[in-house]
Amino acid sequence: MSRRLNGICCAGLLSAVVVCSGCALTSSGPLEASLRQQEARLRELERELTVARRQLREQEQELQALRTSQDDSPFHVTSSGRPLEAAVAWGAVHALRIHSLVSGVIRGEGRERVVSAIVQPVDIDGEPLKVAGDLTLQVQLPGEDGIIAETTLSALESRAAWSSGIVARGFQVELPLPAETVDELAPGDQVLLTATFRLSPQREFQATALLRVPEEPESF
Repeated sequence: MSRRLNGICCAGLLSAVVVCSGCALTSSGPLEASLRQQEARLRELERELTVARRQLREQEQELQALRTSQDDSPFHVTSSGRPLEAAVAWGAVHALRIHSLVSGVIRGEGRERVVSAIVQPVDIDGEPLKVAGDLTLQVQLPGEDGIIAETTLSALESRAAWSSGIVARGFQVELPLPAETVDELAPGDQVLLTATFRLSPQREFQATALLRVPEEPESF
């Protein structure tokens, strides 16, 4: 009887050990999967950080190329291909243009009136050029001197605002109009948009456009 009882106890202990081992293996599975996911995410973040650092270096090189360009020549020689490309585009800017087909007075997400514009530095053939510079937009009522809305983008900010759309390429900027001005505007009225693009104290371009306030669609 004692031997039989001992055998039963041993069998029970062995079963308990096997069950516990299985539980340990089962519980470690999700933990290992979670660790693998965290390692994969860490590698992805490191890759994104490397790309961001490279882009920042390129932006700094591009801005440096603009600062060091000679005033008597639109081009200069440099040992880096990226700054040379930026300098060529910098020197090729011939004029500034507000794209009339995709610029206008629209309703923003909050239903406020917004001046939305695509502003394009262009070469002598009228082709848009992606080049960093300080961009200022001012909105006025035609025939009046007062500025009702204004915004300025730095060279880095304007570079980030570049849009390569299907219809037009250029700096895409939205400028909310003050509520008191919106109350005075009626469908068919116009606002005057002036864009100023500054590459250096010696190279500044300006463009203007009259933008019409559209008719409001009928609500049902």
